[in-house]
Amino acid sequence: NIGEEALSKSIGRLGEIDFFSVVTRKPAICDFKPVAVEVALARFKNRNLEADESVQLLRFANRVPLQFDKSGCAITWAIESVNWKAYGLQQPKGSLPLGPYVFAVSVVSPFIKFKNASKETVDASDELVEEIRRALIQAGKKLSRHIRKETKEADLERKLAHIEQFGPILVESLVN
Repeated sequence: NIGEEALSKSIGRLGEIDFFSVVTRKPAICDFKPVAVEVALARFKNRNLEADESVQLLRFANRVPLQFDKSGCAITWAIESVNWKAYGLQQPKGSLPLGPYVFAVSVVSPFIKFKNASKETVDASDELVEEIRRALIQAGKKLSRHIRKETKEADLERKLAHIEQFGPILVESLVN
């Protein structure tokens, strides 16, 4: 696998991030062949302007980046099959989620089946898509916890600001 440190460094080069999580699944057997899946999710800081754009997707097969033909790839299909709304992200039906995020998915196996000779698209078998999907769901749960924690903190800040605003008025009226 690529490893948390290497993924962190490479994603860090794309911009400043305020959330980063890596999920490395134990090797599994998919289509009678061993496969190891690794997923990294990161959220960019100060990129709210791009909230209506699809997430940035980095796909790797045996540590080699896959740059073209992402629409027919098992990795893309797995991401699209997850209900990202349950994890706090926006997602149009049947497409990648939206927001200032990077999804890096690495599939490692001595027997990766590609769709074509150019080796730009991982062939989508049901077992492989399901294994990638499981890793994505684990990473999504970590992201969801982080988003909920941030929402709670922001809610508490708003409540405190409200109390500070009306506190003196309340104290003054109680004194009189």
